[in-house]
Amino acid sequence: MIQFNPAAIIDAQKSHFATGTTIRPVDRTRTLAHLKTTIESNRQKIIDALHEDLGKPPLEGYMSEIAYVLMQIEHDCRNIKKWSKKKKVSTPLVNQPGKSWYAPRPFGCTLIIGPWNYPFGLIFSPVVSSLAAGNCAILKPSEYAPATASCIEAMIAQSFNPGLLTVITGGPEETKQLIANNPDFIFFTGGGRTGKAVMEAASRTLTPVALELGGKNPCIVDAGVPVKETAKRIAWGKFLNAGQTCVSPDFLCAHESVFDSLQKTLIETIKDFYGDDPRTSPDFGRIINPRHAHRLADLLKDTKPSFGGAADPDNRFIAPAIVPFDNWDIPLMDEEVFGPILPITSYSGLDTLLARLRALPAPLALYCFTSDSAVKKNVLQESRSGTVCFNGTAHAIVSSELPFGGIGDSGIGRYHGKAGFDTFSYIRSVMDKHHGLGFSQMYPPYTKSVDFISKIRKFLL
Repeated sequence: MIQFNPAAIIDAQKSHFATGTTIRPVDRTRTLAHLKTTIESNRQKIIDALHEDLGKPPLEGYMSEIAYVLMQIEHDCRNIKKWSKKKKVSTPLVNQPGKSWYAPRPFGCTLIIGPWNYPFGLIFSPVVSSLAAGNCAILKPSEYAPATASCIEAMIAQSFNPGLLTVITGGPEETKQLIANNPDFIFFTGGGRTGKAVMEAASRTLTPVALELGGKNPCIVDAGVPVKETAKRIAWGKFLNAGQTCVSPDFLCAHESVFDSLQKTLIETIKDFYGDDPRTSPDFGRIINPRHAHRLADLLKDTKPSFGGAADPDNRFIAPAIVPFDNWDIPLMDEEVFGPILPITSYSGLDTLLARLRALPAPLALYCFTSDSAVKKNVLQESRSGTVCFNGTAHAIVSSELPFGGIGDSGIGRYHGKAGFDTFSYIRSVMDKHHGLGFSQMYPPYTKSVDFISKIRKFLL
């Protein structure tokens, strides 16, 4: 067994970065193209690993994790050259003659810590951004998804120089040691408690971080919406990956005029998706482990689901459940559900509802189904969240053109496409002054008065 040596691993990446072989856009594009080929050639192994860890249906695993990453690679490859260009800016008269510009530069060695719920897609999505920006990357997949972690480790070890891209498996201790050995940038996806620990550890070496966390994402359903299509989009976003999705609707607030019909249609939709017994459905996944399944089963205690809720936590199964509520102080509303349980309630006044939502920690996403432009405007003005999606749920995360990330308790930083490139870059400003000439009045002894400089200030700066 090879001894884990975090200092040597990080030093190897910093040494590789120092060779300059990751800097040119053509080299970055070539690296991403190689990553794409590697993923495609290991597609079935990845799908099998996702099924072993989470019971993901093959098509769901491919669409939500593999295709999602491949699309990002293709998008970034088309844009790296443009994103990498320096931007010329004007030079103030006081620095004339001279030239000024700024340009994005890679950090160097990046540490990317992945979650267990999308153990392939949510580690490789930031990896793509890191490589596009010209960095090297250490991948630390979640120990809670061991089959996928093992698959990723073998796939990368066979295809990449570890100085450029390497995988470290293990648990919290390995993560702590990697952080302590001062990578140049850390990207973490996971829960808020662990995210705070990562940020605290990174602060000891002043290592910059991006945190992609989660939160209780509200879903508002206005009066007058097409109930059948609305129910389909909500059910898909909620029960995808058995509800273990950071952007899934965590609870539903339906206008009192559509509450009953929406609840009935949601039940019909769930049956259409997964049949009368989701346990036997090939299209419904499993909870990551018995401990998390028991947590969800405990949340269902003392509730009265209007549908579903059968639990077999030892076998990692929780059936899709709809739980009506009026009391916002129930355990289901105290924490992010992160499972196939949908609390639902009704509201009459949107302003009152938005005031209640503002009192909660800012979520990663907010969803609103409405055809009323005034409602959309009100929701945008009177709410706080990382993302807003009208008439959809997890649909918004697919776009490489939309920056993705949280605010406050739901995270720090943005990625996907250009936003990811920017997150994994720092901006270096450059001024190139001429040797021979300069503004002599700025040097001692000061011969000009403050009044004189004040009068010509606007011409100098």
